[in-house]
Amino acid sequence: MEVLADGGAPDAGWAKRLNGMDFGASLVEWLSRDFGLDSTVFGDETLQSAVVMRQRILGLSDDKDYFERWQIDPLEQRALLEELLVGETWFFREPAAFSLLAEWLQRHRGQAPLRILTLPCATGEEAWSIAAVLKSMGFGPDEVQVDAMDIHAAAIETARRGLYPARRLRLCGPEPWYSWLTPKEGLITINADLKALVNFMTVNATDRDAMLQCRPYDVIFCRNMLIYMHGRARFTVLQTLLMRLQPEGLLFLGHAEQPSPELDLMRASREGAFAWKRSPKAALEPSSALDKRLRVLPKVKRPAPLMAGSQGRNSVSTSGTPKVSLAPREILEEHVLWKEALALADQGRLKEAYERVGPLELQHGMNPDLQCFAGVLLGALGHISEAMARFRRALYLNPQHSESLLHLLLLLEEKGEHEAAERLKTRLTDS
Repeated sequence: MEVLADGGAPDAGWAKRLNGMDFGASLVEWLSRDFGLDSTVFGDETLQSAVVMRQRILGLSDDKDYFERWQIDPLEQRALLEELLVGETWFFREPAAFSLLAEWLQRHRGQAPLRILTLPCATGEEAWSIAAVLKSMGFGPDEVQVDAMDIHAAAIETARRGLYPARRLRLCGPEPWYSWLTPKEGLITINADLKALVNFMTVNATDRDAMLQCRPYDVIFCRNMLIYMHGRARFTVLQTLLMRLQPEGLLFLGHAEQPSPELDLMRASREGAFAWKRSPKAALEPSSALDKRLRVLPKVKRPAPLMAGSQGRNSVSTSGTPKVSLAPREILEEHVLWKEALALADQGRLKEAYERVGPLELQHGMNPDLQCFAGVLLGALGHISEAMARFRRALYLNPQHSESLLHLLLLLEEKGEHEAAERLKTRLTDS
């Protein structure tokens, strides 16, 4: 049985009492809605321990007083979440994963700058372990970059400081990367060479829009987070991560986290390393493997260019009153929101049109036609950077999506990025 900080056992009537004041129900709903967390995984005792600890810190002995504080104070909500989730981790946890990472890096060395994501990064031990592997192999910041994300701002600050007790290194193997994290005088201090490789940021893993703004990654570590989520959130987070994973990339999960068969993943071959890669078929056609479950929008013929005022590929203009007049007609005939969006766009009411497109993205965000149409609207509204991100997202889903190639090419030319535009012209000719 769990023992609380004051030495007492968990109060058996705690959950019932909180439910009586709607705190229990509110807490469970909040965890599920905002973070995709399944409260049954934690259990009443863990939830109670976190609440009791926060009450002590605030000097509140009455459950009702704390409930009222929690309802109105976003900072306290964040503090409770951190109390509930943040646990101790250590360097090189599951060492086989880092050996497999080193093998993969050696095979792919020399390609365009590699990108690695660790999510959630907690207090940074996994991110610094990855950085140590990279430095031991001679990688510099111009060859590879590590993004480390977590929802907890306090954990991110700890990671950035890079100062840890020696106990965070629980084992030391013969591999050269261990030498980068050798304790001295009871402390492990992250040096400037490792810090140059890692970029820490505060991100909610269930914030799909934020995740999709990131450029694709070659390797993703997402270990021991999904087990705390309910099924729908697990699938959505995995689906989003795979949208950001390069076709030949590696996805590291926890040992108890099994991806859905619908995602067409297969285990990477190394004992003790719980890594996954796309099946050969999915690697060739990643978008078809990813949207198999959620895609309802039918495949359509490619429409003519969607840029406002376009008469052909050589006469596209973004000036004047925007008027988007083309879109996938098969989709519009079957989905009322598409019909409304197009009608509003034809009237020049682009902001309202984009508001109609938004709800469709919740279910059909992996459809490249939808991403392209959203990009057209954003571009016509003057949100050029966001529009370019949408076109790039469409091209990640379908590298030969001709409309997105055209629109992105034109925007690059307008920005003076002629070399990048020329590369897209070659792709457009081949599409």
